[in-house]
Order: sequence, then structure tokens, then C-alpha cells
Amino acid sequence: MKNQSENKVYTLAEVLGKHTIAELKQMTQVLEVKVLSKAKKQEIIDALSAKLLDKELLTAWLLAAGKQEIEELELAMAEDVVIAEESGRFYYWRNLPVVFVTGDGVVVVPSETAAVYNEIKSDSEYAQKRSRINVFDEYLMSCVNLYRYHNILVYLKWSDRNECKKTRA
Repeated sequence: MKNQSENKVYTLAEVLGKHTIAELKQMTQVLEVKVLSKAKKQEIIDALSAKLLDKELLTAWLLAAGKQEIEELELAMAEDVVIAEESGRFYYWRNLPVVFVTGDGVVVVPSETAAVYNEIKSDSEYAQKRSRINVFDEYLMSCVNLYRYHNILVYLKWSDRNECKKTRA
């Protein structure tokens, strides 16, 4: 990911290094990374980096992501994206954490993370699974929309009947 002002590619160590030890320890708890309570900042960063760059884990997160989340990740890797800190955009990836937001609102995908993602994306087995998930997601959304449409029709019929009763009275 390139920063608009500096045209800089961020590494995972640089991005994690901008966090406090307390924030890093909180990430270790969320990601279930074991570190000693007296671990130095660099030791925590190394442990987190190993976890965040684990190909199996990243593959699982990618398969659990929806189509919109995948598009957001690819957008952040392809071009500079600036968001407000309180924005809901990139919520899925920010909470894992796969992407980070700099102080000036630039969405950062560390270079190593992007490399692992591109490796996973080129795997034919992942592509087949992702394709099936996308089809299934579209099917589910169609069902939801059909159900919603059905409920609206039922409501309109009920509403029309009640209007007719009121006008007769």
C-alpha cells in the first residue's frame, strides 16, 4: 500500500511498530498469540507478524469474508484509500487486523500481507472455494430479497383490506 503523501510502501513491522505495547498486547489476546508478559516490543511484533502472515489463517479469513470485504481489500492494495477513523469501511479487515489506518486516514495493507494474499488468490483450490462462496452468497441474498418482497406483498394486501373496511364503515 502506498501513502498518498509519501508514496511509501509499508511493511507489517512498520505498521505494528506504530502501536503501543499495550495495543500490541491486546492484539495478541485477540489473535491468541502467546507472548511472555515481560516481552519486549520487537518480540511482540515478531510474534504478531508470524500469526498475521500465516497462510492458513489468512486463507480462512478470506473464505469467511464476503464479496464486499474482498473488494475492499483489493481496492486498498490497488490504490490509495483514505477514510475517516470512525468510518465503517474496512471494518472486517481492521478488526482482524489485516489492514491498518494511519493517523491521516490512509488505509494500509502491509506489503507482506499483500504478497501472501496474492499467493493465496493464485491458488486454484482457493479460487474454486471463493467462487462457490460467492454463488452461495448471491443465492442467499436472492432468498432474503424474495422473502422481503413476499412480506411486502402480504403487508400491502392486509393494508388494502383494512383500508377497504374503513371506507365501508
